Amino acid sequence: MAQRFKAKTLLSNSGVFNNEVIAPNLIYHTGDQTINGIKAFISRPTVNGTGILLSGEAGIVPSTVVQTSGTQIISGAKTFTTGVVISGNLQVSGTGIFNAIALTNRPTVNGTGVLLSGDIPYVQTNSYFYVDATRTDSYIENGNILYPYKTLSGAYNAAKNIAYFHNPTYITLLSPIAENLTIDKGYINLVGNNTNKNDPIRITGSLVFAATGGTATDNNFSIAGLGITATSNNKCILFSGNNPQRLFIQDCWLIAKDNGTCLYSNNTNTTSRLQGDILKLSPEGVNTTAIDIVSGTSSISFAETSSSASVLAYVRNNSTLNISNSQIETTGAKAFQVENAARLTLLNSVLTNTAYPSTGIFLKDPSSTAVVVGSAISVPANASSYAINGVAYSYLFYKNLYFSIDAAGQSTESKIGNNVNKNLINSYDPVVYSIGNQTISGIKTFVTGIVAPNLVYNTGDQTISGVKTFATGVVVSGNLQVSGSGIFNSVDLNNVDTLSLSGVDISITNGNVALTNRPTVNGTGVLLSGSAPFVMNFGHARNDTTAGSQYYYFGPQMDIDPAGIGSNERRRVQILQDCFLRKIVWTSFAKANAPTPSNAMTGYFKNFGNNALTDDPSSGIQVTSAINIPSTNTMYSNSTGTLNIPITGGNYVSFYYKSNFNAGSNNQASGLGVNVYAYFE
Repeated sequence: MAQRFKAKTLLSNSGVFNNEVIAPNLIYHTGDQTINGIKAFISRPTVNGTGILLSGEAGIVPSTVVQTSGTQIISGAKTFTTGVVISGNLQVSGTGIFNAIALTNRPTVNGTGVLLSGDIPYVQTNSYFYVDATRTDSYIENGNILYPYKTLSGAYNAAKNIAYFHNPTYITLLSPIAENLTIDKGYINLVGNNTNKNDPIRITGSLVFAATGGTATDNNFSIAGLGITATSNNKCILFSGNNPQRLFIQDCWLIAKDNGTCLYSNNTNTTSRLQGDILKLSPEGVNTTAIDIVSGTSSISFAETSSSASVLAYVRNNSTLNISNSQIETTGAKAFQVENAARLTLLNSVLTNTAYPSTGIFLKDPSSTAVVVGSAISVPANASSYAINGVAYSYLFYKNLYFSIDAAGQSTESKIGNNVNKNLINSYDPVVYSIGNQTISGIKTFVTGIVAPNLVYNTGDQTISGVKTFATGVVVSGNLQVSGSGIFNSVDLNNVDTLSLSGVDISITNGNVALTNRPTVNGTGVLLSGSAPFVMNFGHARNDTTAGSQYYYFGPQMDIDPAGIGSNERRRVQILQDCFLRKIVWTSFAKANAPTPSNAMTGYFKNFGNNALTDDPSSGIQVTSAINIPSTNTMYSNSTGTLNIPITGGNYVSFYYKSNFNAGSNNQASGLGVNVYAYFE
C-alpha cells in the first residue's frame, strides 16, 4: 500500500498546496536537509541563477584572475606579501624598482661584469696587462694576472690610455689566441709568456703596425717570444702607414699560408725602421713569401728560413733589406729578388737553394744592387744555376764570398751572371764626402787619371789647389807635413804627444803662446822668462854604530838619525808649486871618530807625492854618483846641474843616502855628515 503523507491543508483546484506538505522522502525547496542516494537532474541545477559546475568539468576563469599557467598580460600594481619565485628568466622591458635581488652569477653589461656593492674598483697602476683567452668564467677584466683580459683588443685599449715614452706598457699573452690586432700607439710591447722559442705562444691572425701621427720617438713598437700564424691571403706582420715609426721583433716564429707573407713592410716614411732578431720564417703553401720589403729600410739578423716558394724574399722600389748572421734555405726558383733600384745586403750568412736549376740572388732591374760580404752561397751544378745573376747595369759588390764547389767545378766568376757589374770591394775606391767622418789611408795609383777631378778622394795621392775650409776641423791620424808656410790662428797641442820641429823658424807677431805644460828642449824644461831657481838646504849627521848597508833620510834642517828606508815620516818638505829639481851640490864630511866606509855613499832624491807622514819604503831617484868618503876631517863635494826632475805643486820631497860600513872599522857614535844644496825652479 503506498506510503501516505499528510498535509495541513487540502489541495486547491489547481493542484498546488498552499500550506506545508510533510513527507520524509521529499526534497524541500527551503530549509536544511540531508540527502542520500543518486539524484538524476534533467536540467543543470542553479544557485542564484548560476549553473553548478559538475564533476570533471573545467571552469571558465575570468580574465581578471591571475592564472598559474599560460600567457597573460597583467596590468596594475601587484603586491606580493611573501615574495615571488621565478624559475625561468626575468625580463623587464620598462623600469623596475627592486628592494633586493639574489643572483647566482655576476650580471654583465656589454660583456663587462657589473661592479657590486662593496666591490673596490680596480685602477691600473702599472704597465703590465695579461691576456688569457682560455678563461670562460665571469669576472671584471682588469689585466692583472688574476683577472686578465680575454682578448688582445681589450688589453690593447687599456694599454693605450697610459702608454707613452716614459711609461712603456707590456701586454703578455698567457695562452694561444685567434685574433687580428692593429697597433697605432707607440710604447705598447706585445710578448708571449713562454721561454721556449721553439714552441712559442701563438696568435692565429695578423698584427698591423701603423702609427696615426707623431715622430719616430713617439712610435716605437716591439713584439717578442710569439708565434704568429696568418690565415690564407694575409700577412703575419704588416709594417704599414706613412708616419715615422720603429718596430723591433725578437725571438718570433712567423708562419704564412697560401698567398700570404710572413713579414711585409710598406711604410713610406724615410725615417722608419724595422729590425728583426732571432726569427724563424716559414712560408707554407702556394705563392707565399717569407719577406716582402716594398719601401723603407729593414734589417734582419740571426734568422732561419725554410720554403718551397718560387721567390723566398722580395726587395722592391728603392728599399733596403739588410740580412746578417742568418741561415737562408729554400727550394724555389730564386731565394732573393731585388727590383727597381732596391738594395740587398747579405753579411756573414749562408744561403742554400736546392732547386734545380735555381738562383741565390737575382737582380731584376738596372741599378738594383747586392752587397755580399763574408757569406757562402750554394746552388746546384747546372748551367742555368747562378749564385748571383741579374740584368745589365745591375751591381754586385762582394768580399770574402764563398761558392760551394759542385760537380762541374765552376769558378767563382762562373757563379755570377755575365750581365752583372761585379766589383770586388777591396779594389773599390770611395770618395771623400762633404759631410760625416771618414778614415783616409793608403796610396792609390790611378792608371787613367781621376775621373772627377773636382772631388777629393779618401785614398790615394792628390794635389789639391785653392783654399779649403773645413767646418768641423781636420783630423790627421798620421804625420802633418807643411813644406811651405802656414798661418795658424790657434794651435791646440793638448792632445799631441810629440811635436817635432826641425829647421823651422817660428815667428810670433803680436801674439801669445799659451802652453798648458812647461815646454822642454832635449828633455829639459825650458827656463821661463822672469823665473830664477830657489835654493833649499838639506842636512844630516850620522849617529849610528850599526854595521852593514844603511839608509839615512834627511830634511831641510840638520837631522840626526834614525836610520832606515822606511823611517822617513818626519824628514820631508812640501813644494807648493809646480817646478823642476834643476841641480844639487852634495857635500859629505868625516870627523876624527867617523867610521870608515868600505865602499861608496850614493845620494837619492825621493818624491812622496801628497803623502805627508806615512812611511814609504819605495826607492827614490839616484842623483849622485858613487861617493867615497874621504879621510878624517876632509870635505868631499859632488855637484850636478842636469837633473831636471819634475815636481808637482803640493808634493812632499826629501833626500837620503845609502852607505855600507864594516863592522870592525871604527864604528863610533858620530862623525859622518851630509849637506845638500837643492836648486828648484
